[in-house]
Amino acid sequence: MHLMDIPVYIRQRGCSQLGPTRHRRESRRAGDGDMLRLFRKILGKGEADCGEVRKNASDYLEQSLPSARLAAIRAHLAGCGPCRSFIDTLSATISLLSRIPQVTVPEGFRETVMRRVQREG
Repeated sequence: MHLMDIPVYIRQRGCSQLGPTRHRRESRRAGDGDMLRLFRKILGKGEADCGEVRKNASDYLEQSLPSARLAAIRAHLAGCGPCRSFIDTLSATISLLSRIPQVTVPEGFRETVMRRVQREG
């Protein structure tokens, strides 16, 4: 398949985002989303999509991604409200959870729980 044939192939498979309007009403077959992501990666010059933002959200917040990936995610977040909300919510959740004091469980707690689970299971 030639690179120029990819948009035609995607339209023929019923991709809802690149095909004509009538394709948006048709049900998508499994794999269409994967093909669209591949197409965007080939021609998107490293741009991030919503799935990549969600998959890399923790690493993004920890700033542990390569600088090119961080920049791609920042660029995506600048134009995607739902992903920005997701990142903000995740950040707030992590912040709240980090404030909860750690609890030390009594000696033998795990074994007691496991015995109960086995007995009642």
